[in-house]
Amino acid sequence: MTIPADAQVSEDGQWWWDGAQWNAVSQSTGQSGGDAGTATAAFAFDGNGLLVSPDDTDNPDNHVVLHHDAGTMVSFAVWNVGQAAGAVTATVYVDDQQVQTWTSGNVDPGNSVTPNDGYVRGCGRHDAGSHTFRAVLTPGQSGHDDTTNTVDID
Repeated sequence: MTIPADAQVSEDGQWWWDGAQWNAVSQSTGQSGGDAGTATAAFAFDGNGLLVSPDDTDNPDNHVVLHHDAGTMVSFAVWNVGQAAGAVTATVYVDDQQVQTWTSGNVDPGNSVTPNDGYVRGCGRHDAGSHTFRAVLTPGQSGHDDTTNTVDID
């Protein structure tokens, strides 16, 4: 059975919902990134999406909310929902401009990974106003490899 692009994936990355029941990801075919019958890694964001925070390494005034006089960083967790171990790259964009990338080490199927100490720092300072942060996973599980968070910066 192929995991549909719009299927809900459990937070642990082990199951997907077909509208009637939960199905094991490990028993599904059609994973991204390979020929039929070839086990590949495929990554999906967990249900928490993308968290945007002030960057603690670029925040001289110790702002606790997003502020134009402080840098930004993002946090997320991803699951290997594929059938083989592999590394994942997350590309971070702000207002459709690439600002940062992060690449994991090797992640076994069914396991999760977060960026180093939980954050991808150095996502830049941004003017006051609304900004859209986006992260895209490669290799990703179609429909679960792209997440956004629109935030207001003071």
